Amino acid sequence: MSAKGLQLLEKVQSQCQRRMLGAKAHSSSDALDVTANVIPIRFRIQEICTRDFIRITRKPAESSIRKLLISATVQCNRFTPMSYLKYIARDFHRSLGI
Repeated sequence: MSAKGLQLLEKVQSQCQRRMLGAKAHSSSDALDVTANVIPIRFRIQEICTRDFIRITRKPAESSIRKLLISATVQCNRFTPMSYLKYIARDFHRSLGI
């Protein structure tokens, strides 16, 4: 998904939360996420990718999906699904200081 598409999705989610909660138009989106107990979309995508990355790396070394993950590369400046998983997982590990 492109960054623009992700921003549009976040905007629609915020608008829906405002209507459901009866919040004012100037209310903070982050405050609405906390009030509604909703994980922001960007964090949810990161969480799902990290879980899948860990699940795949725990498979046996001869597993075809694990081999595909190890050999994944970015092609033509675009992420393939497996290279995206690697990127998100590495970024998450760096943010934890691992």
